[in-house]
Amino acid sequence: MASVITPVLRHASTDPDHIALRSAQRSWTYAQLHDAAFAYSQALRTQGIGPGDRVLLIAPTVPEFVIAYLGIVALGAVVVPVNTMSTRAELEYFLDEAGCSLVVAWHELGPAAVEAAAAQGIPHWSLTEGAQVAGDEILGAVCNREHDDGIRPVDGRLAYALPGACDP
Repeated sequence: MASVITPVLRHASTDPDHIALRSAQRSWTYAQLHDAAFAYSQALRTQGIGPGDRVLLIAPTVPEFVIAYLGIVALGAVVVPVNTMSTRAELEYFLDEAGCSLVVAWHELGPAAVEAAAAQGIPHWSLTEGAQVAGDEILGAVCNREHDDGIRPVDGRLAYALPGACDP
């Protein structure tokens, strides 16, 4: 059965350098989108998220939403996308009714997602520009290494930075 990630896989194989996503600041090729989505998927896996788990995703229309969405789908988990204007009470309801295991929320949103996740005892990830999946201290360690693949273990944890994420 085909999924939403199938066309990305196909284009990453046949047209890796074609533009897949574009924002005002930058563009992602199909190869970069593929790599970012699968790195996001791996980060989810290392945090215990697996096939069938539900992940609440709260983000505006930004390329990082696509990266996180595809990463969740690539893992076999279920995306529960919700409106960025949702209140804490609404988010708590979604988390409870959907049985979510993780909240991923755009970093510029208000405190509703963090508070709802905490109230439900569910982990919260902040989705930042470039869909970086590592904390700032890990990302700094990745960026300070002399490698260009962007993926390497730091303190036993996977860290990934999209190409350009380490640029000043």
